[in-house]
Amino acid sequence: PAEMSNTCFFYEQGARGVLVEANCALIPALESERAGDIVLNKAITDKSGDTVIFNVLNLDGLSRIGDVSDVLRENPDAKLERAVELETICVNDIMEQYFGGKAPVILNLDIEGLEKEILNSIDFEKYRPLFMIVEMIPYSKTLTVGLRDEALLQCVREKGYIEYAFTGINSIFIDERGYRALTENKKEDA
Repeated sequence: PAEMSNTCFFYEQGARGVLVEANCALIPALESERAGDIVLNKAITDKSGDTVIFNVLNLDGLSRIGDVSDVLRENPDAKLERAVELETICVNDIMEQYFGGKAPVILNLDIEGLEKEILNSIDFEKYRPLFMIVEMIPYSKTLTVGLRDEALLQCVREKGYIEYAFTGINSIFIDERGYRALTENKKEDA
């Protein structure tokens, strides 16, 4: 709910949203620490209502849908704790059901390698968050410096977003259309 969270600061400032967490072990802490948010124990995919296997590993941030043999092979400290069946939900349905058919101001995507698939499933003609925070680094058991997923970066740019900043792990993007509208409104108000 707080440690290494991209959204905790906004929550502390009064923002509220929807947190989707596939790891059921993390749900009680999220519900306790982020009581004003809606917490869903589901898996984000490109389609709602399916069932997937979510593999929970002992190392935080490595659990994911599908095959984890590469992580287990590359990291001897990683252990599969359990595999659970989870219902899926897509981002479009979250925005429809929980945001009244509108996009949130900020969309944070950290889905352990599925970010590009999820971005390609979003209806950006209907739902355009002003800001997106997207995890951009590939899995590595060692520190990665200056490395990011260039194909994912290009994918976000093709959706009409401009990279505002890169934190070393996440990129922060702003909707180009939304940004222009904001800056044009400021000029008119001046």
